Amino acid sequence: MKFIIITPTYKRPDNLLAAVQSVMDQSYGDWRMIIVNDSPADIPYGQAEEKIKNDKRIAYIKNIENRGANFARNQALDIAARDTTDDDWIVFLDDDDTLAKNALQTLVETHATYPKEKWIVTNRASYDGTSFTKAPQNDRHYSYAWGYLITKQFKGDATHCIHLAEIKNIRFPKTVRQGEEWLFYYELSLSIKKFFYRNSNTTFSFGYAPEGLNFRKRSKKERFAALCSLIRESAERGMLLHPTLWLYLTARILLLPFQ
Repeated sequence: MKFIIITPTYKRPDNLLAAVQSVMDQSYGDWRMIIVNDSPADIPYGQAEEKIKNDKRIAYIKNIENRGANFARNQALDIAARDTTDDDWIVFLDDDDTLAKNALQTLVETHATYPKEKWIVTNRASYDGTSFTKAPQNDRHYSYAWGYLITKQFKGDATHCIHLAEIKNIRFPKTVRQGEEWLFYYELSLSIKKFFYRNSNTTFSFGYAPEGLNFRKRSKKERFAALCSLIRESAERGMLLHPTLWLYLTARILLLPFQ
């Protein structure tokens, strides 16, 4: 079982260094990391670049202009789809997160116990061990569309491990720079009806940092524009015939004036 760890980074070289170190410290060693530096060229990443320059397991791409976290993730997915095999597994790790030392080993053991699962979800937690991920039961399946988006039975940020063959042609929103990652997972849920959840803290985080991409609260006008973009993109991807998508988008639009 080989892992492809995808990490976009933006103006946080020290955080990236910690994320890289956590990957290098894994007790399970069959991994590759794809880092997309989406910062302007004048942001110093010297220490991080020095650390990874001789490690052939790490691919490092540096954009000349900021295009957003979703664009960066899609760049990495394009590389993974082109240069790796369908048997590999994708793990998304933000630059302000770190992996628990046994994170990949936990995923390997979960897959060994449940070999038919193609989408495994574990916890994202704070460094004191408090999980951001909330679910009523461990070691069970949850519907992303119904259980996460609509009924909120499953809540919070989580760590996603996905079989690469399942996401060859699925990408994060192309019309929204950051946030709204749910569209990617919703499209995935059309082929994998339910993900498998294991209650294990595999990713640690300080939460959203003020300098991060998702911290700034968007205005109502910006949120409405993003929703319109997502509706158009959903139509282009042929997803608007699915009732759960309409239900979710309608709820978002109706709640917009009260947010």
